[in-house]
Amino acid sequence: MVSIRRSKQVKGESHENKCKREESLYIALTETKQIDVANGNVTFCPHFKYLGSWISFSLRDDHDVAKRIASANASMGAMSAFWDDNHVDVYSKYLIFRAIPCNLLLWGCESWALRQTLLDALEVFLHRSVRRILQIKMRHVIEHRIKNEQVREMFFNIPTIRNQIAFRQLTYIGKIVRRESTHIPTRLLTAWCDHPRKVGRPLLTNKQCIVRNLQIVIPEVDDDGTLASWGFHALDTSFWNKLLRTLKHPGNDPPESPPKTSFPQTNSSPPASPREPTPPATPPYHTPPRSQSPSPHRGSENFDESGIGYNIYDSLGVLGLEMNATVREVKIRYRTLARRLHPDKHDPNVTGLTSEEAVELFKLVNNAQQFLCTTLCN
Repeated sequence: MVSIRRSKQVKGESHENKCKREESLYIALTETKQIDVANGNVTFCPHFKYLGSWISFSLRDDHDVAKRIASANASMGAMSAFWDDNHVDVYSKYLIFRAIPCNLLLWGCESWALRQTLLDALEVFLHRSVRRILQIKMRHVIEHRIKNEQVREMFFNIPTIRNQIAFRQLTYIGKIVRRESTHIPTRLLTAWCDHPRKVGRPLLTNKQCIVRNLQIVIPEVDDDGTLASWGFHALDTSFWNKLLRTLKHPGNDPPESPPKTSFPQTNSSPPASPREPTPPATPPYHTPPRSQSPSPHRGSENFDESGIGYNIYDSLGVLGLEMNATVREVKIRYRTLARRLHPDKHDPNVTGLTSEEAVELFKLVNNAQQFLCTTLCN
């Protein structure tokens, strides 16, 4: 994908005009000129549609959001007769509104990185549409000073757009956390680019939006979205689903957090959905047994050597730590094991391992410590 350097915004220029100006610059680039080939040509486009979502050259979601709003507006207009029919009860209209216009509006929102202006535009559509269904005119809003919260309450406490997006994103994230460690989205969840950032403020990322949504239901989540601050919640499917229901019904109290020691164990697996393949007997993020005196015997490991240094589950497993372990716990456990397994300090009578086995296990422990300290800090 060809990209252009982000130009500075002209003083007094709106964001919409800036996007149009950057698109014109993109089209005028030498790299995006038409390429002539035999019996035809190849052209570049600033936006293209993939699986129902629009991907833009600038990697912003402005174009996709605009298309989503236009599609939802069209559906509202196509069903005008239904909204105006007094023989249909309001609750039926509520269900149809959630099933058609809202789904059209939020298609693909799991990958959105929304600025506040885009979120405001989506909220405007929601409240304008609800007023249209309830036949509340703007003069009524002004005369009676009707607030948006009151409008949503009159329409069966429909959640805000932000809560609806958060529900969809976190439902997807919860499924990713509970998948096997070889699942590509699961691997990308803890992946990072080992390169320094360029100078300047980067574009808003999908990760930042997900972290903000996590903080709605779990205020303890830090601004970096450290997996240790929320991952153990997502492992409990029942608790996670109850927690996310508070996004649909903000007035409800969140469920009591399960104890951190009640994660899915090695011999358990989450219930399989009819549409999803049956997960393996060992889930990707289980709770390795945590003993007060860690023993590095090879016969009792709960990890796959090929995953150490590549995913959190196996890296924590070789250290004997739980999913909610902190960087400090990782460092303490590493130092404890290093004193036992280091070739200069290893005692076969204590560990029950040969010198060769201790060296190999020490390498795995070292790789796990380096990976976890980098991952949990990001």
